[in-house]
Amino acid sequence: MRMRGAFIDPTQGFVHASYQVNMLTLILIAITETLYGWKSLHSHIGRMLGTGVEIFNIDVHDKMIFDDDLFTRSRKYFWTINCLQESDNLIRLNIETWNQYQEPILRRLRRMEAASEVQEEEEVKALREGISRCQRVVAQLANVRKLFKDQRQKAVALRDGVCVGGFKFLDIF
Repeated sequence: MRMRGAFIDPTQGFVHASYQVNMLTLILIAITETLYGWKSLHSHIGRMLGTGVEIFNIDVHDKMIFDDDLFTRSRKYFWTINCLQESDNLIRLNIETWNQYQEPILRRLRRMEAASEVQEEEEVKALREGISRCQRVVAQLANVRKLFKDQRQKAVALRDGVCVGGFKFLDIF
């Protein structure tokens, strides 16, 4: 495995590095893949909810307002709202887990820097870079969480505007 900068390049396998550097590499791989999954879900839900220009098309507008006897539209919105809420919880847990995990590494890093041991200089650089890269991905996860909250608000608004048998959805419940 080759190093990209001081940090391990996860696409090239592992080099002889400390346990914590290797763990940071694995965490980076996992949270990066997680980020891509959440971004994919955000795109899918965005396409499903629409852009808002649909209201200017009379046929599409009417279909958005009225539900059928099987509650097809309102069920879709309920599913979306619940999915986004659970996704928000999972992303929050990912972020909390990273924050808890990085604390002992940061303490060790401070001790190593205070001791300024030359033989550990490469490991200090690798830990710094690994933490930095993980923090950037975690910041992107936090941004996706905000995007999900916006989508959830949109889904609630769409659900609340659906009419079933002449009644607005909120009038029924």
